[in-house]
Amino acid sequence: MPILNITEPALLIRISKLFKNDMTDEQLYEATRGVWKVGIDRENAQYALSVANGIVHEVYQIGAWQPAGSAAYNTRPKKEVSIAGRWEFTGKVAPDAVRGKYVGRSVADYFKPGNAAPVNYVNIKSTGQSADKQMPFAVKPLNAETRAAMAEADEIGRTHRARFETDARETE
Repeated sequence: MPILNITEPALLIRISKLFKNDMTDEQLYEATRGVWKVGIDRENAQYALSVANGIVHEVYQIGAWQPAGSAAYNTRPKKEVSIAGRWEFTGKVAPDAVRGKYVGRSVADYFKPGNAAPVNYVNIKSTGQSADKQMPFAVKPLNAETRAAMAEADEIGRTHRARFETDARETE
């Protein structure tokens, strides 16, 4: 079997612990859409591929991300999906053109041996930030007042270093 080439920005979401062969469509969707520890790069994913035992069982078009437990679940208990610091998406089954490329196909080659992470990012450029490591404030460009204060601090540092270098030479 040729190696599958995923061309869209997607998340491969392994649901092996929740997966059952006789799951309803709703159970499969709810098992796939939440609850995940994912970084800010999740926003760049267009599709979520539901993976169990290395096989894609469904493809969902991601509509939006929200904190876990925000949206109602009909097939999972609230305590199982309301976990702080985790995320869930809402969406719909992907168009047939996308589903046809992936459903029933193996994505095992996308998971390196020893990789136990349940979510794998494909064709998503990393920003290098995870959701729990973002700065809790906005980073803004320096204004003139801040630049002046920094220049003054640099000058004070140079003056002190020069003084200590002179003191050190005199004691030798």
